[in-house]
Amino acid sequence: MVRCLLFLLFVFCGHWLAAQDASFQPVDKMRGLPTNTIYDLMQDRRGFIWLATDKGLFRYDGVNCRSFNPAGLNDKGVSNLMEDGRGRIWCQNFTGEYMYVAADTLRLCTSLKPMGMFYPAVIIRGNTLMAVGINGIRTLDIRTFTARELVTMSPQDIMPHVDTDGDRLILARSAPGQLITIDTDGHQTTIPLKDRSEGVFYGILVSGTTVSVRKVDAQQVTVTRADGQQHTIELAQKSLIQNLKVIGKRWLYLFTPAGFYQIDLLQKLPKRVTAQFANRNCTNLIRDREGNLWVSTINSGLCQIPSLDVRVIDPAVPFSRVWAGEGGLFYGTSTNEVGRLDHRLPARKPMYRGTTNAEVLSLFYNAPRQQLLFNSDQFYGLRQGKINFSQILSAKDVEPLGPDRVAVAATGMLSSLPLNNLGKVEKMAHEGQRVRAVATHGQTIYAATSKGLWLHRPNQPPVEIRFTNQPLAITDLTLTDEAEPTLYAASVNEGVFAIRGEHIVQHITTRNGLPDNSVYRIRAYKRQVWWLTETAVQCFDLRTGLVRTYDRTDGLPDVDLKDLAFVNDTVYVATQAGLVRFPTNLNALNRNAPKVIATSFLVNQQPYPMLKPPRFTHEQNNVEVHLSVLSFRSLGGVRVQYQLNAQPWTATEPGTRTLLFPSLSPDAYTLRIRAINEDNLPSRGVVVLRFQIDKPFWQQYWFLVFCLVGLLAILYWSYRLRLARLARESRLEAEKTALRQELQQSRLTAIKSQMNPHFIFNALNTIQSYIYLNDKQAASSYLVKFSELTRIILDMSSDETVSLTDEIKAIRLYLELEQMRFEDTLHHTLQVDSELDSDQIRIPSMLIQPYIENAIKHGLMHKKNDRKLVVDFRRHESFLQITIDDNGVGRQKSGEINEQRAKRHESFATQANQKRLELLNDTDQPHIGIVITDKHDPAGVASGTTVVLQIPVVFKTNTAHA
Repeated sequence: MVRCLLFLLFVFCGHWLAAQDASFQPVDKMRGLPTNTIYDLMQDRRGFIWLATDKGLFRYDGVNCRSFNPAGLNDKGVSNLMEDGRGRIWCQNFTGEYMYVAADTLRLCTSLKPMGMFYPAVIIRGNTLMAVGINGIRTLDIRTFTARELVTMSPQDIMPHVDTDGDRLILARSAPGQLITIDTDGHQTTIPLKDRSEGVFYGILVSGTTVSVRKVDAQQVTVTRADGQQHTIELAQKSLIQNLKVIGKRWLYLFTPAGFYQIDLLQKLPKRVTAQFANRNCTNLIRDREGNLWVSTINSGLCQIPSLDVRVIDPAVPFSRVWAGEGGLFYGTSTNEVGRLDHRLPARKPMYRGTTNAEVLSLFYNAPRQQLLFNSDQFYGLRQGKINFSQILSAKDVEPLGPDRVAVAATGMLSSLPLNNLGKVEKMAHEGQRVRAVATHGQTIYAATSKGLWLHRPNQPPVEIRFTNQPLAITDLTLTDEAEPTLYAASVNEGVFAIRGEHIVQHITTRNGLPDNSVYRIRAYKRQVWWLTETAVQCFDLRTGLVRTYDRTDGLPDVDLKDLAFVNDTVYVATQAGLVRFPTNLNALNRNAPKVIATSFLVNQQPYPMLKPPRFTHEQNNVEVHLSVLSFRSLGGVRVQYQLNAQPWTATEPGTRTLLFPSLSPDAYTLRIRAINEDNLPSRGVVVLRFQIDKPFWQQYWFLVFCLVGLLAILYWSYRLRLARLARESRLEAEKTALRQELQQSRLTAIKSQMNPHFIFNALNTIQSYIYLNDKQAASSYLVKFSELTRIILDMSSDETVSLTDEIKAIRLYLELEQMRFEDTLHHTLQVDSELDSDQIRIPSMLIQPYIENAIKHGLMHKKNDRKLVVDFRRHESFLQITIDDNGVGRQKSGEINEQRAKRHESFATQANQKRLELLNDTDQPHIGIVITDKHDPAGVASGTTVVLQIPVVFKTNTAHA
């Protein structure tokens, strides 16, 4: 710290500093600040810079400003920044309200009532705030927020500035002109001031030395040593003192609307001091932990000074050319001014000011002749105050060709020019071409033209130097100061070439450390080669081969760099914002490791604390991390790198301070974040954030177990259902088997019904009667038909269905037999619709005959004569309709007759056929319908029975039964 403060003394003190200031980088509204009016600034223990402004309180990390402004304040403008022992930031507004930042929120301190005006406060030992109150001095215990009145005195007697030595409050009183120290217990010490300044003044105590200065129209500072010696220091101009600050118990700073003053209280005090940054309204100054100086201003924002070794001369002058040699240091500007620069003061001495605003493009000074050559609106020679003109147009470069002649690179040619006669131009080569640069060694000339780089040796043809057999587009040339010099050539877009003779021996590009392959000005100095790119000054060490880079992070202004020259191991860089100078051995590396701080963690745009690893649902998967990277010298050029779980490290663009992770899949995440500065120095630590996104319930372990159990249950029940289905199918199959057996049995029963003993007995009796009557022919005919019917019935018994033709044939035989038995008293009619294809239609076998038998036995047999029976076969839609009609006694009369008989005949065929119909209709085939109708005459007497059967039509091609 002492070393830094000594350096401040070396830089800022001394009368020769009047012509120059430290080079700085402006940080203002154009570069991200919310306002250019800054009343106070400080750096907290984490490294953030806090800004008290007219727009409120802000925290600055080098790239972003975060606002801390609560509602309901009487005044947004704040000042007097302080940090307590818990890291909370305190400030005041100009109506006397106190605020503090805790948990990233600015809160109003209600324990201290505002005064209605601004009186600065101090924090003692990190836990007690001491401030001026309505009745005197009051304290606030920051740990308990308990306020109490400590010392009673009139606020009107207290000057508007307080200070602390760490243990006590130090304030000044106007009457009778004294300093008072007060500790936290209320103990007071009074120190009289010898300077009885009238009106409002500042008074401070530093290690026994008192300092007093008027606030308004200050002309001098009074310093009284501990031994009683009094010193008066004159200020360069009458000033309004806006703030007073002591750093390191040694350095006194006075801030005014016209810059700031610095006084070393431990050294011999100067008689007079001049202001630094005299064109800026300064309010405060700090030095951050990286060594950067920060000056706060009103209306100009912040001034960041990365290095006090980098100075700027006349920052308002747009320098375009600078030349250093045996005759001294010369300059040219973009406003057509040339002159000499006294680097010891330094001070600018103009030698020529043109009437046009043409830019000075080239400079050359011949010391023996004291002759300055330069080109602005045309090519001039200046000697002993006299201007001579040359016919050369737009001379880009001038180099000596012996003691009295120069080589000139100009638009249109390479020429030789005698110094004693500038009007005598001798054309040498490259006529009609644009010659950009020239370098000479004796009579050997290198010329960079619009058509390539050429080597001219005396009495030899020119040789073109090519790269990969292509012409070189060169912008500038320089030769090292060796006996056998090496030519270094700056190219338009291919970096730098080192050439010996006519051979390229080295090629330097971005692979070797260039920030850009476009190089446009190059100069050799001792064992170094320096050049300019679009953004930086670079030095190439010929011994080590290393490249050093100087840019705005080292203090160079962020403007066009035009030219460079060297005097006494100091490099001078002509820029459009002054002439910048710094030692050639200036350290170019930023050795301050960046610090990464995660300032906020958002999920689905909602903030979450980072105190412990949070858990989120699967829908909360859009993660956003806001960062602050504290590396102020890097000016936002730090690259952030991050690693999510085991993925490779990913680098962001410079200046990126937000990491976005949209649509993350469920997982446990570890996010690691680090930073790399512009010189590839990594941050000391890695920020680690852990969080977890839970899987949706359908991917949770318990749900998978539940699904597994459910699946097993489903499989179990499916197995049980399958077993039940198999059992049911087995039962149905058994039922079908039983049905088939019953059908078979029904067919046997049908056979039995048709072949019953009664029928056989009747048939045999009929045959016997024919025999007794000796009617052999009738007996034989009856026997033939009976045997044929028997054979047909036995044949049909083996089939489930028979053709309608066979069924009709059997019915006809049966009716013929019954007709013979009834001795022609039975008249039957068998009708078949001509549209029926009886050969193709199949019906269940032996299904119709039982109903014909019933008609005969129970209807016609009880009638004495005129017995009629009609059997009709017709097609009705998809059914075969069979009508059996008789004119018998009817079912009711037949039943009565049967009941009167001693031995009732059981209608076995009817029961068997009914059972068979039930079995047939129990299948999945269309059902067989039967309708039995009792007929009556007009008198209501039974006149017979009609039976209608509807059998589904089944053709021969379908072998399944109906």
